[in-house]
Amino acid sequence: MSENPNPERLPGKSAKKLVLVRKSAGADKHESPLIDGFKPEVYERLVAKAGYPVNRKRRIDIELACKMLKAGWSLNQIGKLWGVSGATVKNRLTEAGRY
Repeated sequence: MSENPNPERLPGKSAKKLVLVRKSAGADKHESPLIDGFKPEVYERLVAKAGYPVNRKRRIDIELACKMLKAGWSLNQIGKLWGVSGATVKNRLTEAGRY
């Protein structure tokens, strides 16, 4: 087996090297601070599109969800009313002892 003459370049791969650069904490004093790991501009766009991150359980109206389920609505259709998935609706109904 022949030895690779250039150890930085693998056979069959392009000559470009991946260079990882890690900035120190105070490297650029003019750089804006990160919000949850994102630049402020990117964070603002994400919040505008998806809303603020939530670290708590989403509440749904259990009584209304039970009535809708009995009327023939699917769990996913019910979940769209509160912006959650059908699995979340099922979990909340199960927690309340209604499913």
